[in-house]
Order: sequence, then C-alpha cells, then structure tokens
Amino acid sequence: MEKMLNATGEYAVGNYTLTATYEIYSNQTEVNMTGNQVVTLRLEDFVVPEFSSILILSMLITTALLAFVIRRRKPARASKP
Repeated sequence: MEKMLNATGEYAVGNYTLTATYEIYSNQTEVNMTGNQVVTLRLEDFVVPEFSSILILSMLITTALLAFVIRRRKPARASKP
C-alpha cells in the first residue's frame, strides 16, 4: 500500500516522526502509519501558565504608578509643634 485515502485527504503510508515543541519543552515519537491512529505526545514537567509574564509585569508597573500618583495627590498632614 502506497497511499491512504480518507475523508480529509490522501496520506503516504510509512514512518513519520512527530515532534511537539513549546518554548523550551520538546518531545518526539516515531509512528508507522498503516491506518488511522491517535498519538499523544506529553511534554514532561510542562505547565501552561495562568498568566503570561508580560501581563503580570504590566499589572505590577500599573499598580506601582497608581500608588505613586495617589500618594502625590494626597495633601501632607500638617504636624503640630
């Protein structure tokens, strides 16, 4: 068998190397395609961050600027001698 035909198109039958990569994480496996298959690649120790570091940094900068502006607008209390 040279090719496989299904509803999504033609595929060559043979060995394929599947690679999954995200930033510094990577994994790969070899698959012999002789029919429809499901392949699961796991990136070890990989956790999707809830917030990106750029978002956290921009929130920190915004909070610091707001605190600075509010502090400057507040009139200084007069001290009694």
